[in-house]
Amino acid sequence: MKILYRLYYFVRKLLFPGGFVLLFATAIHGQSLCESASPGGFEFDGPSSGCGPLTIKVKNTSGLNNVQYHFYYNGESLDEVLNSGLLTSSTTNLYFAEDENTTYTILQYGKDNNGDDFYSCKNVTVRANNKPVFSYTSCNGNRINVTIPLLPQNNFDSYQIDWGDGTLDFGSSLPLEKSHSFNDQQSERPITVKGLFSDNSVNCATEVVVNVEMTEGGNYPNIDSLYLIEDEQKIELVFDGLDTDHRIFRRVPPNSYNNNQAETTIVPGISSLQYQNVDTQMCFATFRNSGGCFESSGEVCTTPLKFMEITRDAAVLNWVLHPTGLNTLFGSNGETQNVTYNLIKEEDGVVSKIENILPPFSDDIECTKNYCYQIETIVSGIPKFGASIGYSSVSISNKICTDLDEIKPPAITDLYITYNDDESKSIYFNDNSVWPIEREKYMLVKSGESIALDSISTDKNIFNVVNDENCFSVFFRDQCHNLSENSPEVCIVELSANAEALNWTSNNPFAKEEVVGYSLFSQNEQTLSFELINSFPAEKFEHSPNLEMFENSARYKLKVISQSGLESFSNQVLIPISTNLYFPTAFSPNGDQINDTFEIKGNLSSLSSFELFIYDRLAHEVFRSTDPKEIWDGTLNGSPLPSGTYLYALKATNKQNEEIHKHGYMVLLR
Repeated sequence: MKILYRLYYFVRKLLFPGGFVLLFATAIHGQSLCESASPGGFEFDGPSSGCGPLTIKVKNTSGLNNVQYHFYYNGESLDEVLNSGLLTSSTTNLYFAEDENTTYTILQYGKDNNGDDFYSCKNVTVRANNKPVFSYTSCNGNRINVTIPLLPQNNFDSYQIDWGDGTLDFGSSLPLEKSHSFNDQQSERPITVKGLFSDNSVNCATEVVVNVEMTEGGNYPNIDSLYLIEDEQKIELVFDGLDTDHRIFRRVPPNSYNNNQAETTIVPGISSLQYQNVDTQMCFATFRNSGGCFESSGEVCTTPLKFMEITRDAAVLNWVLHPTGLNTLFGSNGETQNVTYNLIKEEDGVVSKIENILPPFSDDIECTKNYCYQIETIVSGIPKFGASIGYSSVSISNKICTDLDEIKPPAITDLYITYNDDESKSIYFNDNSVWPIEREKYMLVKSGESIALDSISTDKNIFNVVNDENCFSVFFRDQCHNLSENSPEVCIVELSANAEALNWTSNNPFAKEEVVGYSLFSQNEQTLSFELINSFPAEKFEHSPNLEMFENSARYKLKVISQSGLESFSNQVLIPISTNLYFPTAFSPNGDQINDTFEIKGNLSSLSSFELFIYDRLAHEVFRSTDPKEIWDGTLNGSPLPSGTYLYALKATNKQNEEIHKHGYMVLLR
């Protein structure tokens, strides 16, 4: 039943620490039963307070029979008490106090001689059976420092420290710091710390006895761990030491500590410091001077971590090494004796550790996974010269992660563009990208766009395009679906023409090289082959062609030449040739071989139809021909015609379907 009482009270206190039953009863049933209680109903047979577990005995002094007790009354109404199942005729109960001093109310209930309800109430005080919590250090073999911190467990009214040499120290205000020096030196001394209550009737087992090693024994200061939290620009220190303030100092290697400028003060537990630059190594140490006893922690430093290089199959990491050697702090030379580096690796959420490594460190990775890394630096040594207690600290670096989506393979840079004879364009490329992952496909984009215009398999290196675009880039996708950088743009040279000039653009069709010159070709009208007619330097972009050599049309194309001799051709242009005919104004058929005939000169082959008529001055037809190359010798039916003026009339059509009409006069001389 006692266990049931305790469980009932504990659950009720846990769920309703403010005492809901009392409030509920007051709201519905009125005041607490204890407010109408009669005095002297029962008394304690023994102490009414003490440390838990505390056994309480009560003795009925009401003179009534059949009284019962509710040992955990909390203001409930009579109906609630009667229905609680906690009324008992037992006069003994076992009380506990879980974490803090607790007051319990005992309700006595019965019926008086008139049959009326009878109540009586008394309180029981139970103290938590805590022991004082404290920390201590020693130095020089003859001095001990004790600190009793402000904690819930330290709920005593005052404290006594027995130094073991007949000397006692007392104090009540927390945190309590006491130091004691001894007249002689011993390797070990016992001390006793005792919690006291102002109520002398409370007898709790509150003594703690420790044997102190007199050379830096106990809670010697140590920075257990350091965490570099980059996203919050924060350094988190986990510190262990005497439960009092310690000064913490910061230095940036190779600088020394400034003994007059502490960063802040810290107490054991977790402390945070801000920083500005994660790439700057920072070192920390703590110091406390207690009556000439120097307490210095060992030095622990950040280990800034970064990637040296990331490829699709390896991540190369580098970090700043922890400084070794002597580091001066208030004249006490501490020494880092051993440093070990371990790699904390997170691969798609699975954490593993690679031990005992040195920078730079290359880790094999897969392009389809994500990786994060931290360096765990384990450092140990002595905190000051001659210290008998060493130190050990762990420093956890900033976390860096591979963002493989941001890694682009280098671009292809060996490519050029040219026109083909059918006026299509071809982009030739050689995949010279230094990238270890196999390609899945190559893609072509036009100038100013990122959407693939075309794609080809990896066994080809030519894109053929037919459109009006002039500039293109090439990129590839590897088997990890990684897109390379775009190649440099290659822009085709465009040739244009009119009857007076040929002009071409200054585009560079070569990705790796400059243009050094141009060669101009024209098409032979008979053989249809292209023949070189002129060459030009790189800075020339126009030319006036001689069209006299052409009868029907002049077709040109330009060859662009790179530094290494690569060749790219422009488009072809066609200049239609206009028909130009020349008629003599006189001729003399006298056999001297000079102007003996009437002959039409010009690009006669440009004509598709031809009719020539010659008339004398009386408008008689004396000559007719449909052959532009046929000549007239000044005769009619084989007989010479007389000297005089004659009229000619021409009706013709050229190959551009242009009609030509000519007429005029010429003089026949004999």
